[in-house]
Amino acid sequence: MSVAKQFYFQNKKQNPVKAAGILFYKLENGVTKFLTVQRFYTQADQEYNKKSPTGCQHASEYQDLGGKLNRADKSIAHVALREACEEVQNMAKLDEQLCMQEIKKARQFYVQDSKYLVYLVKADGVIRDVKSDEPFVEEWKDEKSGLSGQSECKLRWLTIDQVSALVKGHDQIQAEKTCVCRRIRKVWDQIDNVFPIITILD
Repeated sequence: MSVAKQFYFQNKKQNPVKAAGILFYKLENGVTKFLTVQRFYTQADQEYNKKSPTGCQHASEYQDLGGKLNRADKSIAHVALREACEEVQNMAKLDEQLCMQEIKKARQFYVQDSKYLVYLVKADGVIRDVKSDEPFVEEWKDEKSGLSGQSECKLRWLTIDQVSALVKGHDQIQAEKTCVCRRIRKVWDQIDNVFPIITILD
């Protein structure tokens, strides 16, 4: 779908935004957890991804809830909200009005090379009744190649230590090879550094 207008991070022309997403977090018994979408890749997916320097070559990958903007989006915040709604499908309840309020005051992290903006949003009251570890199918389409298909996915809460281990390449979650998506890896140091502040504020 063609894009009607261009958005910019901090209104700077050198920071165009082509996609956006939300990384929901919560504090549970003093432990920070993040809501991720775990996508499982078939052998064909992995072979296709090997052709791209940014592609995941693992059996599965953890991602935030996000995607590319389209003509109907009014702002970067609307991109993130729409994509989050599409990503959770029927696997969680998302309060769209409250989510938009939280997005507008959330911390933002920009990935320059992929032109991606990540919003860090507290999950309390915004997203609930998450059906963790229950599989669902999501359809996907790559506009550049014209390829399309389906991926098996799960919503999963990962602790801050689990995400950090995956970012650093230490798979401590399961025996199969897995990774965190490139956009999270690119901003993880920034995100990890703000959590002592967020914990105090919460």
